[in-house]
Amino acid sequence: DGIHEALTLAKQADVVVLCLGITKEQEREGIDRQDTALPGLQESFALRVIDTKTPVVLVLVHGGQVALDNLVGGPMAIVEAFNPNGIGGKALAVSLFGYANKWGKLPYTVYPYSCYARHGRSQHGSRTNA
Repeated sequence: DGIHEALTLAKQADVVVLCLGITKEQEREGIDRQDTALPGLQESFALRVIDTKTPVVLVLVHGGQVALDNLVGGPMAIVEAFNPNGIGGKALAVSLFGYANKWGKLPYTVYPYSCYARHGRSQHGSRTNA
């Protein structure tokens, strides 16, 4: 499965750039996920990589929000790459390696996963007007 090898390499590395997210098969126009959790074993794998004590930069690749409740505070940095497509990888590398400083704010609010569990995705954890 490669997990043991990946964790061994993470322990030996100076820094880990860990890319997680969702694919267009999981969410796209007309196809919505039921919740915002990272699919599959991504969160548990990320926690194991963070446990190696090697500095981690988490890169999120996705077209919809993902909940990071259990990961916040673990990585040195969390980078939103969204859907970088063909040329986005170069732009990401230029930023990660410090050749450009184009960092900014997110264009949306990231709510804790518990908000979606409580209120559903349509309300995004916000109050309704009475």
